[in-house]
This record gives sequence, structure tokens and C-alpha cells, in this order.
Amino acid sequence: MSNGWRTTAACIGLDPDMFFPGFSDVRGRNAAKQVCAACPVRPDCLAEALTEEGGRPRNHRFGVRGEKTPGQRHALFLAARGRAQRAAA
Repeated sequence: MSNGWRTTAACIGLDPDMFFPGFSDVRGRNAAKQVCAACPVRPDCLAEALTEEGGRPRNHRFGVRGEKTPGQRHALFLAARGRAQRAAA
């Protein structure tokens, strides 16, 4: 996947730490998700995150990416894996 989409991301120029709020920092997480919500390349960012993370467990996924938290991305991975397993059966 080409990452040329990054040049038009809404987060360009923002402090990257903004997208890695502490576990209990709801305000920080919501601020990061708000930036992502307005981003024209949010789907590309999310797709790259899911590809990079692959089968990693939830506690090995970090930051808000593509408007999704680590837990949300893990849930998307599990759902996709379940669909693939059902399709293969």
C-alpha cells in the first residue's frame, strides 16, 4: 500500500503525541478522534493500521489511527477474521 495519502492527512504538522493519549485520557482520545473524523484520508490511515497490526493482541496496538482506538481496531480485526473463517468453512 502506498502511503502517499499521508501528505493530505489532517494530522500533518500536529504533535504526534496527541494521537497517543494515556489509557484513561478520554479527553485526549476524543481530541485525536476529532482530528481524524475530519480527515480526507481516514480510511487509508485505518487500512494501513489494520495491515501493520495484523494479528497483534489488543495490548500491542497503540494510538488513535483512522479515528479508531486500539481496542476498536482489535475488534475490527476479530470481526474480519471471523468473516474470513466462516467464508472458508
